[in-house]
Amino acid sequence: MDEKTKLAYAVVRALAAQENGGSVNLNNLQAGKSGELKSIFQFTPDTWAKDAGKYLGDSKTPLTPDNETKVMVDQAKDWIDKGYNVLQMASVHNAGAGEPDAYTGKFSNGKSSVGKNSYGLKFNV
Repeated sequence: MDEKTKLAYAVVRALAAQENGGSVNLNNLQAGKSGELKSIFQFTPDTWAKDAGKYLGDSKTPLTPDNETKVMVDQAKDWIDKGYNVLQMASVHNAGAGEPDAYTGKFSNGKSSVGKNSYGLKFNV
């Protein structure tokens, strides 16, 4: 396995652990409280369709642990190719493609990347 792939897998494992409270239980995946699907990486329906289309060639590909892991590894490789560091990769996973530096405390529009979302849930990129 080449170094880029090793790094991509390491980032993906860390994101999976963070999204699942430290440990992934594939037999009991939880849906998020902000509309996220039952999945390892807390995909929203729209994001899953977009990313499945891009990385798997079909936006209607079922969300399975194998499919979402492949999508995330390929996406992490793209982030590596963009020169993102690990913090920026976590930031774009959490806050969206246009927010590689939201982990610093501010979104690109200058607003705080710590607060409550429209569902009233706390977030901290």
